[in-house]
Amino acid sequence: MATMFTKDDAQTCCGCDSKDPSFRLISLQLAPNNARSLVPECTATLLCSDCLKLELDDFHKSLDQIKKPIEEWESSEEGHLSRDYGIVVVPLKLTYSESQLLIEELGTDGLERFLN
Repeated sequence: MATMFTKDDAQTCCGCDSKDPSFRLISLQLAPNNARSLVPECTATLLCSDCLKLELDDFHKSLDQIKKPIEEWESSEEGHLSRDYGIVVVPLKLTYSESQLLIEELGTDGLERFLN
């Protein structure tokens, strides 16, 4: 199910809680379930350009961690593990044709680029 933001949520950046958001960041993550296995999860947040840069830096760092096994402290109540392995950054203001182009691209598996 898609993440729905309330009108109040959309007023400020979810990162700094002070600036107007300009982007929606959608993340594919691996997060631990009750059995301490990493399972896919999708999250979304609204960010200003400064907070987006910080999130992109964090994403870059997380790519090295994606194949590492989960450690005990990472699945405890004190630690919260999530390892991003895919992101989509979308400007909040899109024209209809821009949104259709994104939907079309996301609706493909990417393999036809190599098969044609």
